[in-house]
Amino acid sequence: METFTLILAIVCLVFGILQIILFFKVWNMTNNVAGIKALYEKQNSEMLALLKTIASEMKEPKQHNNKESKGDIKVVAATEIKKESTSAQQIKKERPTIDRSSEEYQRKIKKWNVLKSRGYIEQAVREYMEYTGSEQNEATEFINNL
Repeated sequence: METFTLILAIVCLVFGILQIILFFKVWNMTNNVAGIKALYEKQNSEMLALLKTIASEMKEPKQHNNKESKGDIKVVAATEIKKESTSAQQIKKERPTIDRSSEEYQRKIKKWNVLKSRGYIEQAVREYMEYTGSEQNEATEFINNL
């Protein structure tokens, strides 16, 4: 009986010491939380200041342009705008040569097909345009025919 009481006392003493150690570890973690909170608030305030400067810079050019061009407003038909934009786009880029039997081209075809099947047709068209240097209409037609 005395040995059982002695073993029980030793176990209680060990658990008591472990609880004291755990208490101080938790207390130390609360100090770390305060430091992390201060660091987060500092970064948050820096980010907020950066966003405010960006927003103010974005507003300034718009106000500046409005003051200069008040008298320059001109009503033009949409067809005239379309004619002007098409004449500016008539400069053709050199299209890269594409080896349709290459492994890279076959991988890209598979990728574009997967994008199309998952509903990302616009992304597939954009990637095809970048890869081949083709126009929007041609790329859309190609992706739709996959």
